[in-house]
Amino acid sequence: MTGMPALPLSLADRTVFVAGAGSAGLGWSIGRAASLTYARLGARVCVVDRDASSAEETTALIRAEGGITETFIGNVAMEPDVERLFAEARARVDGGLTGKYA
Repeated sequence: MTGMPALPLSLADRTVFVAGAGSAGLGWSIGRAASLTYARLGARVCVVDRDASSAEETTALIRAEGGITETFIGNVAMEPDVERLFAEARARVDGGLTGKYA
């Protein structure tokens, strides 16, 4: 398929909640890579991780590329945190959430 244009995909006007968007070790986690990919496609990204500094690092990477992002700290393995995180995201993001990645 050489020479074929890439599938045009825009996620403008979409908001994606990405759990595990930080990175626990060296390099990038799948969640961090997904967060940057969604942002590069135009989505607003809710960066969610239990490690605040790691989540902020992902947020900084997105903003450095001109993306729009919000940071949320919590453990999605804990039901009370999940309820709180989604409530906070709905309250802080105009238009609500249109996708989630966990």
